[in-house]
Amino acid sequence: MSLSIINPSISAYQHELALRIQRHTPSDGVHPSAVPSLFFRRSSYVLEPRHSINAPSLCIIVQGSKTATVGNESYTYDPASYLVTPVHLPIIGKITEASPQAPYLSLQLNFTPDIILDIVKGNPPQWDGKTGRGIIVSKSTPSLLDAVLRLVKLADTPEDIPILAPLITREVLYRVLQGEQGASITQFAFTGSHAYRISEAIQLINR
Repeated sequence: MSLSIINPSISAYQHELALRIQRHTPSDGVHPSAVPSLFFRRSSYVLEPRHSINAPSLCIIVQGSKTATVGNESYTYDPASYLVTPVHLPIIGKITEASPQAPYLSLQLNFTPDIILDIVKGNPPQWDGKTGRGIIVSKSTPSLLDAVLRLVKLADTPEDIPILAPLITREVLYRVLQGEQGASITQFAFTGSHAYRISEAIQLINR
């Protein structure tokens, strides 16, 4: 699955995000930011596939592209899209577009089911009863990237982080839940649902 047509209205956000992430990643690798649960990644080269356990998280690429494989299905995402894993999930990841001149740049925002439940409390998205696959790729939107950019900017104003970071993090996740697959994400957080039991089983296997 790939969503590779970039909406012109998000180009400016992606450009500024790329500049800021590049400034906070002086070398290749994963770099924690001053904002809790927010990480930046840089790679100057296409890498071999790597096995990992993804925490519940939102991943946004601002330069380059990557493929995530779960079982027999592969999901390609790039600056036109974002990836959400609402549960701990074993993934094979491969950076497919990167160079020293235009390195792969991305961010990852980890979250917990509790914050998802709190955001949708009283107004949950309509669920069709089908269990999702635990990995979701959707088109990026200006409203989502606007909130993400404001969160990333906090890395340069650490005095604002304790008050503003929790608020903006909730806004980012709210924008994700407003998307076309918001219900699929929410179902994994609901205690007692079939998807929740799958999530619990995955976490038990991981432990």
